[in-house]
Amino acid sequence: MGEGSGGGVLSGLLAPLRLPERVVGAVEAMTKALEVLGPMRDDLARVRRQTAPLEALPEAIEGLKRDIVTRLDELQASIASLEGGESHLNRSVQDLGKEVIGMHETLRGLHDDIQGVTERLPDPDAPGPLGKARDLITGGD
Repeated sequence: MGEGSGGGVLSGLLAPLRLPERVVGAVEAMTKALEVLGPMRDDLARVRRQTAPLEALPEAIEGLKRDIVTRLDELQASIASLEGGESHLNRSVQDLGKEVIGMHETLRGLHDDIQGVTERLPDPDAPGPLGKARDLITGGD
């Protein structure tokens, strides 16, 4: 029996003890996967640490929403108050406008009265009653 057949017999006897090739392939693939898994695990741990504060985000957003709603309600009340004040100011300005118009009418009437009185005054260049009497007595021009 030659070497080839002895190896064949030994090979045949050890064959049940050898792992099937599929299992060997799977173990090699798992080994390669484990080599990549270490860095991935580190990356995953870093992502978890970075995203941990985000767990409080929904509660913080709800707090902000409540704060914004409260501020909007206060703003709406302030706007309503200002609109009421603006309405009061508009009425006051309208009332003042009516009073100014009334004052203008009064001033026009006074102006007309002064014009009428001024027109009835004697001519300042003409001699007054004493001047006329003096002219009569002295026989002047």
